[in-house]
Amino acid sequence: MTVLPRTQVLNSKTYKAPPLEDESLALPDLYDWHYENSPQHPLFTYEEAPGKLRTITWAEAVRAIHRSSYDIASRVPSEVAQAATEGRPIVIATLALTDTITYFTTEVGILRAGFTVFPISPRNSPEAIAHLLKKTGVRHLLIGQEPILQKLSAATLRLLENDEEGKALGLTTSRMPVFSEVYPDGSATSEMKRYPEIKFDLKSHALILHSSGSTSFPKPIRWDQTGLKTFTVIPWYGELDMCDLVMSCHAMPIYHGMGLLQLALVASCGLTMAVFKPAFPATLPNPQNVFEGIVATKCKIGAVAPTFLEVWSRMPEAVAYLKTMEAMMWGGGPLTKEVGDYLSEQGVIIHPQYGTSECGVMNTFIPKQGRGADWEYFTVSNHCRAAFIPEDDGTFEFVLIDHQHHHPTVLNTKVDGQDAYATSDLLIPHPTKQGLWKIYGRKDDQIMLSTGEKTNPGPLEGILCQDPHVLTAVMFGRGKFQNGVLIDPKPQFAFDPTDEKKLEAFRNAIWPTVERMNEFAPQHSRLFKEMIVVAKPSKPFQYTAKMTARRQAIIKDYDEEIAAVYAAVDQSSQTDIPTPTEWTPTPTLAFVQQTVNKVMKQNVADDADVFLYGCDSLQATWIRNSILRALRETAPEVAKRLPTNFVYDYPTKNQMVGYICKAVLNPTMNEKANIATRGKELQAVVNRLTKEFPERPQDLVPVPAGETYLLSGSTGGLGSNILAQLLTSDKVVRVYVFNRPSSMGTSEERHKAAFEKRGLDAGLLSSRKLKYVEGDFSELNFGIEPEAYNELRTSVTHIIHNAWRVNLNLGLTSFESNVVGVRNLIDFALTSPHADPPRLLFVSSIAVFINFDNQGYVKEEVLDNPEIAVGPGYSESKWISERILDAAAERTTLRPVIARLGQVCGDVNGYWNESEWFPSMVKSAFTVKCLPNLEGLVSWITAPSVASTTIEMTKSPYRTLHIAHPRAVPFTSLITPIAKELGVPLVPYEEWVKALEDSMNDTSVSLVDQMLRNPALRLIDFYRAVRVGPNWEPVGVARLGTENAVKVSETLREGAAPLGEENAHKWLAAWRKTRFLL
Repeated sequence: MTVLPRTQVLNSKTYKAPPLEDESLALPDLYDWHYENSPQHPLFTYEEAPGKLRTITWAEAVRAIHRSSYDIASRVPSEVAQAATEGRPIVIATLALTDTITYFTTEVGILRAGFTVFPISPRNSPEAIAHLLKKTGVRHLLIGQEPILQKLSAATLRLLENDEEGKALGLTTSRMPVFSEVYPDGSATSEMKRYPEIKFDLKSHALILHSSGSTSFPKPIRWDQTGLKTFTVIPWYGELDMCDLVMSCHAMPIYHGMGLLQLALVASCGLTMAVFKPAFPATLPNPQNVFEGIVATKCKIGAVAPTFLEVWSRMPEAVAYLKTMEAMMWGGGPLTKEVGDYLSEQGVIIHPQYGTSECGVMNTFIPKQGRGADWEYFTVSNHCRAAFIPEDDGTFEFVLIDHQHHHPTVLNTKVDGQDAYATSDLLIPHPTKQGLWKIYGRKDDQIMLSTGEKTNPGPLEGILCQDPHVLTAVMFGRGKFQNGVLIDPKPQFAFDPTDEKKLEAFRNAIWPTVERMNEFAPQHSRLFKEMIVVAKPSKPFQYTAKMTARRQAIIKDYDEEIAAVYAAVDQSSQTDIPTPTEWTPTPTLAFVQQTVNKVMKQNVADDADVFLYGCDSLQATWIRNSILRALRETAPEVAKRLPTNFVYDYPTKNQMVGYICKAVLNPTMNEKANIATRGKELQAVVNRLTKEFPERPQDLVPVPAGETYLLSGSTGGLGSNILAQLLTSDKVVRVYVFNRPSSMGTSEERHKAAFEKRGLDAGLLSSRKLKYVEGDFSELNFGIEPEAYNELRTSVTHIIHNAWRVNLNLGLTSFESNVVGVRNLIDFALTSPHADPPRLLFVSSIAVFINFDNQGYVKEEVLDNPEIAVGPGYSESKWISERILDAAAERTTLRPVIARLGQVCGDVNGYWNESEWFPSMVKSAFTVKCLPNLEGLVSWITAPSVASTTIEMTKSPYRTLHIAHPRAVPFTSLITPIAKELGVPLVPYEEWVKALEDSMNDTSVSLVDQMLRNPALRLIDFYRAVRVGPNWEPVGVARLGTENAVKVSETLREGAAPLGEENAHKWLAAWRKTRFLL
């Protein structure tokens, strides 16, 4: 006899603990037992009218169950009903969207009448439902009355009629009961009409569930009476006494495994189910009405999908109520880390639920306390016997072993000679707390590329699904050279992807999110734009009952489209081109010539830029992949180092050959020679973009008295501060803020969010001076209407060009539109009708000195040596833009100002962009438990001071200026109070970098998760490469001289106070407010 832990029904006046240890009783017997022993205990509660609750007791519910048993038995042939009472259960299926109470009562009524009950998800296709009906031998089907179910069932029945096996079923159907039939008027006090007693065969099938069908047709999963009763012991192995607690079941469909679990839980531990008011059609759950139901019924526990928690996290009233609950469980998919961290930080107790249709719930149900920052983790329930089979990547497959207290209904492996069920679920152990586990992904979801490298799609798809345009993302690529992804757009963004222009626009819209995903993905898992396949409205994605994408079914549906994408790649990645026997200049050039010419379908000169011959991003990908394939065969180490932007960085055949030969023959490569070559390439770009400048107009007019500004990048940290100051200036009559369109909201919404985030007065945005413009400087006439362009041209007196892409991992080509935009702004200014063209201030960067190796301060002067800027595309593009402006200043009447910006360190409220190197360094303390103490002074300056300095510099007589704090302070004076507040020691820089590197060896956590937890890992190459010493600012940046800047800017001379401990504490407070630090 099983002896259960005494954790439930500890102090209830209306509910009596059932005899679960009595192995002769089946689950339906427990319902009859409660009719006698817990008649007045509430089973269901719902809000009948505003402020008025209706409760259904066990006595009323069991009477309705027996009433339902009679009803069901009357719907089937008498011999079928008789067979059920004799222990030969016949399968009765339900296909319904009925309200919870009616569905629940009908299901238990079917069980009590001796039938096997099979709830089928209405989210299945007719083909899937027909498959399930045949596989399980269903004799009768209850069908919901909703039109969508009538249509679905009709299609299913037609399939069966045209199928010999389907005809042989002898299937009959009837409509699903409604609440008023199961609970007629007066039922609360009516007499009990008991259905005949049945001696249940505990080995006979009681319940059939079905798998989600994410890989193929859903599979039926049969539970016998003993297995079904096993569910009743689950809460007794938990910690929280659930008796007399109200549990929100508003968002749990009864046809789903978690919903069906309630059949056993209520009969086991005495919780009360809070549901929606019975209605036809049934109320569909959404975050708002579920929350209202939780509050109305005073729920203390609940279970929802992660999307509900994500919405509630943005509702202060929801967070406030959730904090009063004993626990809120989530499952069915991953919960966004930011949301989980925030809710946990706010005191909300959240627990993941882990279970399968084959095994039931396997985590402790329910812990008594929350886990705080470890909210993603769970412990395996003591009613389970588990084995953890290690994989080669630090993950473990969860295997459930069959034993006397828990019998998985499917057995597919053995562990130490004992039958077991291998779940294919991959778990990760907690790095320091034994016994805690979290879900990593599915073993059968792993995508094995033809290279032997693996992609775990779950975390990457999760990032893609955070894009506001994306409903679902499904990665593919098994057995292929590279991954691709299928995207199901949200309904409002759906379109026909055969429209090439719309497809290109959609790919561009989601590309920033793809780039963010690529930052976290291993190199072999990164996505190219051309490998994004978009769902067709005529071929919708298939989803499970949990709204999980049926991965393999979707990939199969889109097999033709996927094959077309790879065929296009293979067609141009010509594998029939012989791989060179040696990578010396002559054979390498011959190989590259054939590759490029075949891909581009034309002969391109060896020294010609392929992009000037029409090479697009897809062709660039094909060229790179063709070369990569060949290198993998004979020079695999070089193949690993081939840059993602290879063709962009080396756009001529000769340059490609030069790189390949040097990489193969001299793996260390002569860095100085490479820099010199690259410097010449940058100068060539400058020469190309400065060939001609437009003449000034003939009839010039005086410059207007009031100042009119054209400001770009006004939603960023510096831009929003500049805008705030311009709007408060009496000298300024108009400010045009120019930004690219964004999916993140209207210009007004984005500016309001930017101001609020940085502690600026959002009321300033209602100023009549302000006018929003959306366009693209790199396009003709900025991509705006001619009238709007002319309005800008004839009115603007000052330009502050602050917008720039910030990504140190990208090559120069990715900044092409930024550079072209500078040239277009020059042309715009020169065509102004004003006697003096607008003052154009370009916000450059200290990054142009990336290779500066002299001691002392960098002077405010023209930088004509390109080799100093060679490196990331960011620094190269800033240098090229400076030189274009220099050329314009020397050859036209334009008087531009180049303001090289040092390190900006926070807004008025202390907010400092978390993606930058210093915030990432600070956050690393939570992982590596230390912070680096660096030598040297820092000339960091706050955003408000930079903003006022920038505006003052628009009147500068000097062309080149530096924006940095003229009164630098020791780095130690800022990092010391931070380390003290975080409770970590300061260590030498080299020791901190080593700790950072060592943290990447933690195989219990995926690299993606490591980077999410510790964003400093994304910048590990940056930290490794920095120069450390007294002649540099910390992390090896050049020291900016400010001799001329101080003359021009009153703010630098007098207004900017030196940084100190107060600033450090403000940064920490701001990062905690944004939940960057916990």
